[in-house]
Amino acid sequence: MIIDGHPLFSTAMRMALRAEGVDAHQIAGDDLDAILYAASLSPPGVVLLELGLLVDAVAQPVDAATLVSVLHRQGKRVLILSGIRDEQSTAAAIAAGAIGALDKSISFESLLCSLTQAAAGKPVMTENERRRWHARHQHYHERQSRLSGTGKPPTRKAGLASRDLR
Repeated sequence: MIIDGHPLFSTAMRMALRAEGVDAHQIAGDDLDAILYAASLSPPGVVLLELGLLVDAVAQPVDAATLVSVLHRQGKRVLILSGIRDEQSTAAAIAAGAIGALDKSISFESLLCSLTQAAAGKPVMTENERRRWHARHQHYHERQSRLSGTGKPPTRKAGLASRDLR
């Protein structure tokens, strides 16, 4: 499943994946309800999720880590795609269960290769890379806790209804 706000990109990626023998589908736009509904109907598999794409019904940004967690609980293997440099959101998404993160500036061929690897159940990130992302996530949480003065990491579930977080 390809969740990306650029129809040209998601269509080209869907066609390329199908040419490689991967059963790929795309979900256009940033409609969170449509994405959650389509994901709930689809079997476990790889989801390419564009980071920073989604807004909820009242145009508030959806926390990617929370969405990754929901998709992960549905048996999806989420691969983050980002055109912006947002290490904090990427680290949170990986800590929530994403199998890796790719920069949208990499070549189409490299992106296709990573997706076909993921679809075949192969890792797209080394264990060392995963540990580094988890350490970054922990660092961001600790820093945010100090700044907030609570001593606890903030909980961000913005943009998803409570029924989606079960």
